[in-house]
Amino acid sequence: MQSMTSDWRIVPTPLGKLSCKNCQLAFRDPALPPAAEFDRNYELYAHPPGGQAERIRQAVYAAWIGGAVNRPKRVLDVGCGNGSLLLALREHWPHTELRGCDLSPASVRFAQAAGLDVWAGGAADVSPDDRVDFVVSVNVLEHTPDPRAFVCGSASAVGVDGQLAIVCPDGARPGVELLIADHLYSFTAGHLAALLGAAGFTVRHWSRAPRELGPFQIVVAARQAVASEAREFDGDALLDGRLGYLRAWQRLDAVLLARLPPQVVCFGAGEAAALLRAYAPAAWARVDACTTDEGAVGNFGDRRHVPLDEVSAEATVLVGVRPQDQPAIAERLRSRFANVVTWYDLVPSDDAG
Repeated sequence: MQSMTSDWRIVPTPLGKLSCKNCQLAFRDPALPPAAEFDRNYELYAHPPGGQAERIRQAVYAAWIGGAVNRPKRVLDVGCGNGSLLLALREHWPHTELRGCDLSPASVRFAQAAGLDVWAGGAADVSPDDRVDFVVSVNVLEHTPDPRAFVCGSASAVGVDGQLAIVCPDGARPGVELLIADHLYSFTAGHLAALLGAAGFTVRHWSRAPRELGPFQIVVAARQAVASEAREFDGDALLDGRLGYLRAWQRLDAVLLARLPPQVVCFGAGEAAALLRAYAPAAWARVDACTTDEGAVGNFGDRRHVPLDEVSAEATVLVGVRPQDQPAIAERLRSRFANVVTWYDLVPSDDAG
């Protein structure tokens, strides 16, 4: 049995996701190896900020976050990684004091090298006299073994009239995040409101991410009591959706294998291709190389990454991008390749819900 972490490593442990019928919280089976196993060699942000794809994505995050709150004077990014979001926020809020912290010393070194005020540690390191008026944490909560402690720790860095924003996958929309082994929890808006309430905060704003980011959510809360509207949904339907999504990926390898010849080229070298490598290993064994429009060379895992122009027109191309993007990509690829294989009909799109 194997599964994949958020930095695309394959780890020799089952995915082990469970879902509570009563509260709809999805979580990793606590009987499996401890979450600390995922911290070894974790390098998702252990690189210099500034890559094109990262800059574009973080700019969308910055605009989304910036639209949810008034411009703050002092910001702390908890779990800032290499500081790429802080750089994007600096473009959005040029006169705001920006700071960050992260538990990964390797990531922090890259952020500091970029000239950012970042330290290796957490929000609890902030003294009462040095609190800020806006604390934000992006895609960290789902990785934490103790979400309540993390939210309370983040809240401790918020000044009297400040706000706390949490961004994480939307647990009410079954999708790729269920396949990430080090996503220890999947939170709905109700779960986030309860966690923030335990820290003495009340929700002021909730929204879904722009489509280009994927199925994420943001919740903004403050200490002052502000009425928030409860978000209701069908718990049984959510459980069925999660089960259906995971079972679709469980069946994918066998069905996809029947569509593929002995040797193919994968168009894609990102998360979707990494998921195929982890959860469709028999089909992935037929991938000879990966290719992308960018023309990068080198390797994707243990596969060659070759320029698109070097792929023979007679090759079979497996589309290794998100299911919702496959129809448009496949249509374009069919103009130059003899056989293009998709699998968007086998796995629900993350755009659903």
